[in-house]
Amino acid sequence: MLASCRLSGQPFVSLERAVPTSRSSMPPVAPARHGASGAVPLRWALWASLALLVLLSAVAQAQPQPQAEAEDGDGVWVSLSGPGVPYAQVEHAIEARHGTVMVRVTKKFVNRFGHFDRVGLLGLDELGPLLARWFPPDAPPLTAPPPGPGAPAVLTLSWNRGGKAHSLRMGWPPAPGAIVAAERAREIQRAVEDLAGTVPYQDALLLPSESGRVRLRTTPLAWVSIDGVALPMATPIEEQVLTVGEHQVTFSPLDGSAPRTYPLKVVNGQLTALEVDLR
Repeated sequence: MLASCRLSGQPFVSLERAVPTSRSSMPPVAPARHGASGAVPLRWALWASLALLVLLSAVAQAQPQPQAEAEDGDGVWVSLSGPGVPYAQVEHAIEARHGTVMVRVTKKFVNRFGHFDRVGLLGLDELGPLLARWFPPDAPPLTAPPPGPGAPAVLTLSWNRGGKAHSLRMGWPPAPGAIVAAERAREIQRAVEDLAGTVPYQDALLLPSESGRVRLRTTPLAWVSIDGVALPMATPIEEQVLTVGEHQVTFSPLDGSAPRTYPLKVVNGQLTALEVDLR
C-alpha cells in the first residue's frame, strides 16, 4: 500500500501513480478546432502573399530591360543621291561586321570610287539600343511615297535588325507624306556625324570646295601628324591635300627632341604654307 503525505497543504503522489506505464494509458488528445478564430490568420497570410507577388512584379517591370546585342549584318543606312547632290552618293551608315560596329560617312563618285569623310567604331552592345530607339517594334511602320519624276535627289533609308531587312525610298526634299520618315533619316545622319570622327586628310577624291593644299617645312626634319593622325612621311612636304577648316599639325623632330603643335587653317582651293624652326 502506497504511502501519501501532505506538503504545504498539497497531497504528494508517488511517481508510480503519476506517470502512465504505456501509450494506451495516456489521455486522448482532443483534435484542434478550426472555427472563425482560426480562419483570420490564414486569410491574412493569403492577402500578404498576394501583396508580395504584386510588389515583386512591379519591381521587375521597373527594372530596365536589357537590350539584345546586335548581330553581324544589323545596321542602318541613309543614302542620298541624284543631280542635287555634289557626289553620286553620300551615305551615312552604322553597320555590324565581324563583331565590330563601324560608323561612317562615305562620299562616292560616279565611277563608284569614294572616300570616308567620317569614321568611328562602336561596340555591339551599343548598336542594339540605337536600333531599338529608331525602329521600336511596337511603333507604326515608317512609310513614304516613292520619289516622283524630276526629284532633285533621292533618299533611301534601309535597316536590318535580327535578320529582317527593311527599306524606304523617297524624294528629297521630302513630300508631305514622307515627313516622319525623313525626320528619322535626318536623326540617324546627325547621330552618325556625332559618333564618327573627322578624317583629317585625304590623298585624293575631295571636291575643290572641300579641300585645300598645304606645304609643310621644318628645321630640322620632323615626322608629321595632323589632328592626331600620322602621315607616312617626314618634312619637307611640298603638297598635301587637307579638308577645309581648322587643323592641328604636330611636328616630331627626327633627332628625338620634344614634339611641337601648331594651328593651321586650310582654305578651299588655296595652298597654305607652314614653315617652322624647331631648334
